[in-house]
Amino acid sequence: GVDDDGLRALMRYADQLALAFQIMDDVRDVEGGPSLGKEAGGDIDRRVPTWPVIEWLAMRPDAHEMWLSEQTSSAELQADLVSSGATGAARAAAVSAAETACREMDVFPPSPAREHLQGLTVRVVSR
Repeated sequence: GVDDDGLRALMRYADQLALAFQIMDDVRDVEGGPSLGKEAGGDIDRRVPTWPVIEWLAMRPDAHEMWLSEQTSSAELQADLVSSGATGAARAAAVSAAETACREMDVFPPSPAREHLQGLTVRVVSR
């Protein structure tokens, strides 16, 4: 029972929610730990270029060489990703995507369903 504008808003919401979720999953892979629900470093061990890695490559001049070097351990990469601010920049991108998703719901009148969807975006970036 949603009109075309509502359907487009829901699609944009879903795209932005998925983006926020994936970026936060990437951040959790770098930061890890039991409180985040994910062990750290799996993507780094496999040299998967996740969002924080892309941020890091863009902000650190010698990151590309470090990333490709077999001499650089995963632990060193993980520490550098965090200390460089790359995970913070990735987290900010996730928050921005979540905020965009929330705004997409503004086309709908207030309702428990709308509040639930907006709350979901907050949980994606805050857990």
